[in-house]
Amino acid sequence: MSGGQWQFTNEFRQNVAKAVYGDWTQTNAFKLILVDDTSNLGAASTTYSALSGELSTAKGYTHGGKTCSLSISGTTSAPVSLTADQTWNATGGDLTAKSAVLVHIASDHIFGYVNLDSAGANVTATDGNPLTVKATNPVVTEQ
Repeated sequence: MSGGQWQFTNEFRQNVAKAVYGDWTQTNAFKLILVDDTSNLGAASTTYSALSGELSTAKGYTHGGKTCSLSISGTTSAPVSLTADQTWNATGGDLTAKSAVLVHIASDHIFGYVNLDSAGANVTATDGNPLTVKATNPVVTEQ
C-alpha cells in the first residue's frame, strides 16, 4: 500500500512558530485516528472534537485511535516521524479507511493527516489482515 503525502492544517502551520504545542515529542503526546470518506477532514480542520467520519469501534479499530509518539532526528534537516508503525488488524470483517489523522492530545488540535492511498482512495484491509501506517515516512521535516 502506497500512502500519500502528509497534509498540514492551516492552524498547525500558523502555530508552529508560536510553539503552541510545547514539547510535542514527549511520549504518547498524540493519537492516530482513522477516518472514512465521509469525513469533513481538510486543510481548514482544527480540532478532533469537530472532526466527523472517524471509524466506529468495529472490525479491529477502536474509536479514539491509538496513542503514539513522534521523534526528531538529524541536525541540519530534522525529519519528524512516528516512533513506530501503527497497525490495526481487521477482525470480524474488512477494515476500510481513507485517511490517518494525527491529533495532539493535550490541545485537541489536529496536527496533520495523510491519505492512506496516494490517489486519495479508500484503503481496505480484508478480514484477518493488517492496515498499517508506516513510521518510515517523515510527518514533517524541520529546517
